[in-house]
Amino acid sequence: MGRIQEITGATGAQSLEKGISFKSDQGFSRVLKDFVSKVDAQLKEADQKAVAFAVEKRTDLHEVMVAAAKADITLRLLVRIRNKLVEAYQEIMRMQL
Repeated sequence: MGRIQEITGATGAQSLEKGISFKSDQGFSRVLKDFVSKVDAQLKEADQKAVAFAVEKRTDLHEVMVAAAKADITLRLLVRIRNKLVEAYQEIMRMQL
């Protein structure tokens, strides 16, 4: 969860450098899987805080809104990555051999 928070805390290229670390022994698919699982965890955390606020009122509204905003930003980033991957795949499929 800490790495996702770093992504949402920074801007632009800095966020990618801080949030997603590429090591030489890791493949792209492994990094992408890790990022997807972190986004999923952040979405679940935002949902849990919203439910806790609605039911128990133990959580501050500020914390709920921050968690929701972070989850939204990381989900948007994931969707953009997916769209770029689909575009790249389609471009490759259009190439003539």
